[in-house]
Amino acid sequence: MKNLNDIRAIAAAILFLLACTGVAAARDYTFGGIVISHPYAFVSIGKVPNGAGFVAILNDGDEDDALIGVASEFAKRNELHTHIHQNGRMMMRPLKRIEVPAGSTVKLEPGGDHIMLMGLDGPLKAGEIRPLTLIFEKAGELRVELVILERE
Repeated sequence: MKNLNDIRAIAAAILFLLACTGVAAARDYTFGGIVISHPYAFVSIGKVPNGAGFVAILNDGDEDDALIGVASEFAKRNELHTHIHQNGRMMMRPLKRIEVPAGSTVKLEPGGDHIMLMGLDGPLKAGEIRPLTLIFEKAGELRVELVILERE
């Protein structure tokens, strides 16, 4: 049985290393024609009570859809936002919807469209997984897991 214990220890070490590098966070969710890839957020900065979530959305279906909202149990307010440059300053503005045309991929990413998580119930910590619901106009409510990553 010593060999089996050695194999288990090696497997546990590999899983730990994958989790530390963020590779374990590479998860896709398929809901009909909508594919949600790699939902993540970064760890909280100090005592800032807000965070941002990011994801890639592939609409592999035949009809256009739109992300119209987001919900979580760990933030008081959840909104769709974008960054705009105005008068030499970068500002965030809320969005009512993010179009996801058929046959295309839309990326919510730092510096662009993203999910705002305001009034967090506590800091986001590396390695945590938080449930998040993406609300689509046609596909409905799609629940995913938001993986919290260290900042690069």
